[in-house]
Amino acid sequence: MLIDRTHRSWAVGTAAALAAATVAYVPYATTSTTGARGGTAIGLTYGVAGFAMMIFAGLLSLRKKFPIWRIGRAQTWMRGHLWLGALSFPIILFHAGFTFGGAYSLRKNTNLSGADAQVYGAGVTYNWDAWTVGLGWTHGDYEFYSTPPDVLEDHDIFSLTASYALGPGIQLDGVVEYDIDSFDGNGVAGTFDNYEGLAIGVGTLISF
Repeated sequence: MLIDRTHRSWAVGTAAALAAATVAYVPYATTSTTGARGGTAIGLTYGVAGFAMMIFAGLLSLRKKFPIWRIGRAQTWMRGHLWLGALSFPIILFHAGFTFGGAYSLRKNTNLSGADAQVYGAGVTYNWDAWTVGLGWTHGDYEFYSTPPDVLEDHDIFSLTASYALGPGIQLDGVVEYDIDSFDGNGVAGTFDNYEGLAIGVGTLISF
């Protein structure tokens, strides 16, 4: 199906609906004491809306299977199938407890030489039932002016996390991290070497 100007109203409507759903979701996910869950009133609202969109998108196949069923124009059904089907995906993620966030830190003049350091990153988590999985990325820029010649460090960390609630107050956690550390400037041989590394960790969290 060709996406042309005739899809403009559908595209605008879909974008507006997604923006409104996102604006409603962010404060809910960040302020809820229990986190974003599908069983809450807002979570159920997202679930019903997403399910209705998937049902509408699926009805197109029935319309094709039964030619005598001519409710509405074929183009309207095709466009609804396309745009509502696409919109249902993030809505269902919102229903299921999809959360995202980021952080930024800047430290000026960390030592007498005036070196700066900044760290920023972003992450996303998705939880269903007792499981929570997440993806994260953190980048750090560090200056080393106290060790001639000057050295600049770039450090990236990519992480995959998972946790499973074994019961009230106890969960099993796991993480896989991939690190990339690179330096500009020679520094002292063997002191500032570029490297890549893989880390794996498993632990438990007990709260009471």
